[in-house]
Order: sequence, then structure tokens, then C-alpha cells
Amino acid sequence: MRQDWLEPAGAPPRQRRGHCLRWAIMGGGAAIMLCVCALAVALAPLVVLVTSRITGSLTRTVAQVACSSTSTRDIAPVDATGQFTVQPVYAEVMRYATAAEGQPASQRAQIWNRDVLNPYPPMNDIFTEAVGGTDASARELGSIDPGTFRCITQDMEAAHVTEQALSALKRAAQDLRGPHTLVYLLPWISHTFGGASQERSMLIPMWEADPLNRTLPRDPERDWSFMYFPLYHEYLEVVRYDRLGSASNAYLTLLDNVVTDGMADNYAARMSGYGLQDFGISAGEEARVWAQVKPTLNQYANPNQEAVMTGDPTRGIPRAAGYQIGDHIVAGYLARHPGVTFNQLAGMDAQAIYAGSGYDG
Repeated sequence: MRQDWLEPAGAPPRQRRGHCLRWAIMGGGAAIMLCVCALAVALAPLVVLVTSRITGSLTRTVAQVACSSTSTRDIAPVDATGQFTVQPVYAEVMRYATAAEGQPASQRAQIWNRDVLNPYPPMNDIFTEAVGGTDASARELGSIDPGTFRCITQDMEAAHVTEQALSALKRAAQDLRGPHTLVYLLPWISHTFGGASQERSMLIPMWEADPLNRTLPRDPERDWSFMYFPLYHEYLEVVRYDRLGSASNAYLTLLDNVVTDGMADNYAARMSGYGLQDFGISAGEEARVWAQVKPTLNQYANPNQEAVMTGDPTRGIPRAAGYQIGDHIVAGYLARHPGVTFNQLAGMDAQAIYAGSGYDG
């Protein structure tokens, strides 16, 4: 089982709770203004409290009216090839949004588990690990207005996102044949992962910038284009798991890990046209990290594996260093072997790819 993209490209900033007092009415003469100012100073704490509560209430009411009337069903698009099942989770997420509205933040995780995760055991397994465990999931849900999920779900359905995803996957399968794959598209404001997979299944979190702001224009073709990179990335990994016999075989060593993710990134970059991600790691930093981890590349159960992939500031390892190293190893191999296809690459041994890449930091 894998989680990828610690901070997905294009993800909205982490939501922060807070209140902002806005002056909406000004004028009426200097004398009145002076009186108002004096009164405001005297009653400032009360004004802030009342105004913030009213503002928050009005915001939620507007969002609820704008995003609550959609009739939502889990209609999976039909794949005539039989290779993919793209499963929307619309009805379950809408059920959660309704049930969680007005409930204490501490109760949201329990409601989410009951209404969204429990009906889909494979998705439950992927989601819980990818988000960082049940405690992390509870913290995330506690910070997200339930109305957010209602708005995202409505927009996904209106944009026919499931059909867009299926079309992309069918293009991928034309030259990279894999097993039957179950694909979950989950409305989720992701702060921790952009995609995750296990054998024969994957999960893609779907988000929008400021979903509660219904004055923003919504573009069905462009708003969800970010999903193509993780779709292709996770699909290649599912194919590789199948070729190697299991997901665990793809991550036995640190070298296996960086090559698998580097392979998935290079494939996604080519298929999506977005290019490889820029992790902001300089060539000098990459060379330093490589020299540090190279002696243990083939160590089984390497205790440094997670730190290299996700980063460890205490040890001077930048975020996603392992992903960048893997991207460059696989890119080097492809440059030296232009006739090799991703269909061939998906089943190749990581050591052979590294040896043929010319990479040395």
C-alpha cells in the first residue's frame, strides 16, 4: 500500500479557523462617526463576538443553500473493456455532510467513518493509511466545514469527473496493460496526500480552491485537471504491483521505493504533459542526500526509508528527496534506453534500472 504526493501540486492552503471583523457601513457625519467609534471601543469585545458569530452563521447558510439541493447518486461510468471500475462516493459524502452539519468537530470522524468509509472496505484501508491514521483523519475533519464536502461533491458531479477519469485511464491502458482496477474518487480537502494505491485499487482525493465561495466561476474542464497526474502515477504503481507479484515487492528496499515512485512520476509526467514535479531541492542538496543514503540502498527493512521519501529536517533530508532521486534515476534510464516502453519498464528490476541510468547523485 502506498501514499504519494505529500503536498499535492495545486492543493489549497491549509484552512485556518478565525474571525475577521469588517466595517460594512461608513458615513453619516463626523459627530455620528465619533460616537460610533467611541461606542465601538467600549464594546469591542462584544462586537467582535457577535459579528463573528453572525458572519459565520451567514456564511454557512449561504453555502448550505447554494450546495444542498443537488440530487446525488453514485453512478459509475461503464467501461466496456472491463478493466476499470471508477467509483464515485457522492451519496455517502453528501450523507456525511448532512449528518455532520451542526455536530461538534470531535464527532465528525465517527460520522465520516460510518457514512463514507465503512461502505467501501478497500477505500477505507487506503484512506486511513494515506491520511496518516485515525487521529490525523479526525484532526483534518475537525478543521473542515462539512458544507465544503457538499459543494465539492456537487461540482464533481456537475463536471462529470468520473467520466473524465475513466477516459484518462483508458488512454493509459492502451499501452500499459494492467489488472482490473477499482478507482475511488473521494471529495477530500487533502493536506497530506494526492493519491494512494494498493493492489488493484487506488484512491484519488479531490478538492477545490475555496469551495464555499459560490461566487467563484467553476470550469468543468479545467478545475479537475490536477487529477490526471495522480491518476497516471497510481495506475502505473498498480500495474507494477501486478507485474512484481505484490505491492510489498515494489518497496522491499529504499532503491525499490525510489525507482517505483520515480517510474510512476515519469509516466505521469509523460501522459499528463505536466512534466516532472519541482520539489525545490537543489542539485547540491540532492547530491548530499544521495551520498548519505547510497550505502544502504539495498538494505531490507531500511529504517531510513520513510525519512528519505518524506523528508527529515533533523537529519538534513529535504521533503520528498527520495521522490526527486527516483525521478532522476528513471529519467536517466529512459534517456539511455529510448526504445524501452513503460509497459516493459513496469516489470523491470529496480537494480537493473539503476545500473542502466548512469545516476550518481
